[in-house]
Amino acid sequence: MNPRTSLGVTVSILCLLCCSLLAQEAPKKDVAIKPAPSPSQAVLDSWNDIGRKLIAMAEEFPEEKYDFKPTPAQRSFAEQLLHAAGANYYFINPVRGEKSPGEDYPKRSDFKGKADIVNFVKKSFADGAAVIKEKGDSGMSQVVTDNDNHYQARIGDLAHAKAIAEKLATEFPLDTMIQAYWLPTIRAQMSLQRGDAAQAIQQLQAASWCELGGTSAPSTMYPVYLRGEAYLRDGQGEAAVREFQKFIDHRAIVVNFPLGALAQLGLARAYVLAGDKAKAGNAYNGFLSLWRDADLDVPILKQARAEYARVR
Repeated sequence: MNPRTSLGVTVSILCLLCCSLLAQEAPKKDVAIKPAPSPSQAVLDSWNDIGRKLIAMAEEFPEEKYDFKPTPAQRSFAEQLLHAAGANYYFINPVRGEKSPGEDYPKRSDFKGKADIVNFVKKSFADGAAVIKEKGDSGMSQVVTDNDNHYQARIGDLAHAKAIAEKLATEFPLDTMIQAYWLPTIRAQMSLQRGDAAQAIQQLQAASWCELGGTSAPSTMYPVYLRGEAYLRDGQGEAAVREFQKFIDHRAIVVNFPLGALAQLGLARAYVLAGDKAKAGNAYNGFLSLWRDADLDVPILKQARAEYARVR
């Protein structure tokens, strides 16, 4: 999945989820229509809204419970705060032209107590707000390149996706599908977008128990598909084969959802990476058969034909 396609998948995931939530809200009568905010103001409002809520949570949570872990494998509240605030710099630093932080940034050991963590959360959102204001409306469509993680994205898309994900996390804390299915998927896609396949694989573990389910029919099985893509990016061909094959084995769940066909292409690429050209050729042929009536100039179809030619 190239960086532009990766960003498109992030946006499509967010759109699917947000549309289903907005549809539940009844329209209000006799409310004056406010003028639409400018592009930068809309992003800034979303960014600041989640910042205020996260800071409020950080300030109100008892300090003696900051490092409590339900199980050793789970993050403590302090680690969750640091993870969310630290992830802001994957947006801030590339926009500033600075190097993105490392995978282990920030470390819990670098913060003495609650006050230090709260200050870090405040600073991360203040830094992000300053960047959005500095870029203004014209800067929201500017494409930034992160040379360390090999991706490109528009400033407005990066900031908005990050803000929406954290907003969903705080506004629907008891919604099982949002917390266990959609948020791990959204965060994993953002990790793939910045080139961190290992982090994406780890984030998707949270969705493994419910990844064949969903809130609508057909199901999307996004976690399975993204895990396959993450294994491809991480150079793990055999693991990628297992994920894409799992997707294909459950085609009755996804019916004609677009990822069903793309999983066939992912399986072919996984077999190439695993060194099995015969099975790769069969998988490519299966994908091309599914798309035999598609327009000939569809980019992904042209790319699949070129890849198929190399393994025949």
